[in-house]
Amino acid sequence: MIVCVNYNLTKPFYPLEITMRAVRLTWMLLLVAGLAVRGGAAAEPEASPVAEAAKKLPATFKGRPLHFIPKRAKPEKLTGDLSDPVWKTAVVIPLLEYKTGKPAAQPSEVLAFCTDEAIYFGARFGDTQAPTVLNEWAVYQNDCFELFLMPGESVRGQTYFEMAVDAQNHFNLGRLHIYPSSPPLKGATNAKPEHAAAETKGGGFTAEICLRFDELDMSEGAKGKKELWRMDLVRNRQETANDPKARYSSAPTLADRAHIATKMGYFLPETYATPELISATIERAERAKAEAAALDPKAVEAIEAAVAKLGDEAFAARTEAFEQLAKWAEADAGRATKIKEVLEAVLARAEDPELRTSGKKLLDIVRNAGDDDPPPAGAAPAKQGPGQNEQIFEK
Repeated sequence: MIVCVNYNLTKPFYPLEITMRAVRLTWMLLLVAGLAVRGGAAAEPEASPVAEAAKKLPATFKGRPLHFIPKRAKPEKLTGDLSDPVWKTAVVIPLLEYKTGKPAAQPSEVLAFCTDEAIYFGARFGDTQAPTVLNEWAVYQNDCFELFLMPGESVRGQTYFEMAVDAQNHFNLGRLHIYPSSPPLKGATNAKPEHAAAETKGGGFTAEICLRFDELDMSEGAKGKKELWRMDLVRNRQETANDPKARYSSAPTLADRAHIATKMGYFLPETYATPELISATIERAERAKAEAAALDPKAVEAIEAAVAKLGDEAFAARTEAFEQLAKWAEADAGRATKIKEVLEAVLARAEDPELRTSGKKLLDIVRNAGDDDPPPAGAAPAKQGPGQNEQIFEK
């Protein structure tokens, strides 16, 4: 913006007139500066002690993605098009292909930030064609942004939120859980998320969701700023004439299912974080990494021997090895990681059809195992859901 100020230099100046003109000029410049800031990129605020401490957080925690959600100013309103300048200062979370962890074939990312009262998510999904919207009631059957969120670190015995919004702003909100549920499932949710969406010219769409903290059923640890939260951010892209159905995730399961509750990623909103919690998280992450790396050499030998038996001529030997490896993977995250590593290396060069068939089946089981959220000591093993406690549909 250019401001032109024209003075008549042939007219004599008087002190009072000079002063008034200076005041008017100052106000004009301040107004222009304000408009420029409002219409351009929002300035990133000075980092708080919590945000400074969060710079040392690792990118993963227990093998799952970990994201710090910074605190920012509240946007004026949700427009669905990510036009408010505050979105320019949000953290950017890329979505990946859920089975392979490879980059999404279509540009897919989610922006996130929080305020003292709420947490905000903004989806930016590029595409070469307009989004598919066929069912305004079952939004997950459309091209949509799907959000799974648990305000606490463990999803076992808890309900967590699932919500979806499509390009035409149809919205679903649900409460999901893992069986068996203990304590018993709670009743209807009071959460009423704000949401907005807009199709993008040329293809794809954007969307915005706002969740108030006081409407979330938080764990005691989350309320007390003593534990991490869990989430999975998902893009559903329906089948088209040229492309198969696709699903992209912020926490790829690397398995046959796109969403596995116990494999959700971790995140920490600045509003519910402290330097002490961040320090403890860093220590726990380093300890978990060291424990996974310190697998007993004899255990590694046993894994390698069992994998080799998957190609044995005797059916009984193959079956015994298969069942033993699956049992080890389910019981121990460290062994599950090593079994996956050995299996992938063997399958990359295997020619024996029996070994390839058994190995591929086992690899899918192992990718679903290695639970990063084990049940409390003495608890019955949880069957993977999700089961559905309540489903609220909104047009």
